[in-house]
Amino acid sequence: MIFSQSLVRYQVPKEVILHAKKRAVKHKVAGVAAMGGAVAVGTSVTVTACLDIYEAVAIIGVTSVSGPFALVSGLLALGLGIWAGVKLWKRGNLLLDEPEIRENLNKIMIKTIEAYDKGEYQDVLNALSEKYNEKTGDCLLKLTKHVDFIKTDELIETLLRYGFRSDGIAYLLNLLGEVLCSGKVKVEGKTKKELKILAISVFNGALSEKLVDDAKKLDDRIFELRKGHIVSTFNKIKDYVSLKEYSDIAKEHKDDAEKMPFQSRLEEMRNITRINRAIFDILAAGEEEIERAIKTIKEVQDSIDNNYQFVNSAKWRYEVLEDLLWVISGKESFAESSEESPKLSLITY
Repeated sequence: MIFSQSLVRYQVPKEVILHAKKRAVKHKVAGVAAMGGAVAVGTSVTVTACLDIYEAVAIIGVTSVSGPFALVSGLLALGLGIWAGVKLWKRGNLLLDEPEIRENLNKIMIKTIEAYDKGEYQDVLNALSEKYNEKTGDCLLKLTKHVDFIKTDELIETLLRYGFRSDGIAYLLNLLGEVLCSGKVKVEGKTKKELKILAISVFNGALSEKLVDDAKKLDDRIFELRKGHIVSTFNKIKDYVSLKEYSDIAKEHKDDAEKMPFQSRLEEMRNITRINRAIFDILAAGEEEIERAIKTIKEVQDSIDNNYQFVNSAKWRYEVLEDLLWVISGKESFAESSEESPKLSLITY
């Protein structure tokens, strides 16, 4: 995959992980405080109630009317306080799993990219097959039997849930698709043809609307952040004192947004996906496949025209793909060549 990896982020920012850890600790501290406060308040009310009862019995020989109610109220306060405290404590323990999972996923991503860069494609599959959650045994990829397949939607949802950016996820899917169709990996019980079918499924995942929605949301948040510094400062204070999820935006995301919108970063990955799919169609050399490839290449050209100020590797691949299409089928993808396109001519790389 020829492009600068600085275009995407394939790890969860450290500050997001740090906030997740602090949030978990806050829940546990709040739980202890709730239980301690409940014991103090509940016990004092209960003891007072008991003294009222016994004092009334000793003096007038009857039970105080307010005593039983105070006793019940004290016990209720004690019970509710302890219950709430235990809930917060347990919630804190569960939340502590999240930063650990995110750190594990980051390590898996680093191993995956390093193996890919070295051309060790089998190790790419091995890295993605490692458990990211030791308690549940969950992993991003499980290809150990002939019947196994890649649940691309679940993979996307998992990475989005734990704070990965859409452009980084699309990059991973493109990388994985290329590995699967490289002919350099082996999966027990699966033929090279079956692996290529898996690769196409993975490439399709990179075009998921979930990724588009996530990129748009992040761009919108950046826009709102630029509108009001006061709101940003308020969010930082709120994150510091509250038990809620991280509402600020990681610094590296803010820095990246200054250079290129997240939707444009994702679109670059989507164009690479489209080109990869078109290559499959061109190599198949069937009439329907060639027509579909021509349509796909036109989509890439339109995308490049609309995002020309950000385009890099997709343009390079696009031009190579046109040459390949012409050599195999003798057809051009569209009437206007890239040299004639006014916006394409402005691109430098």
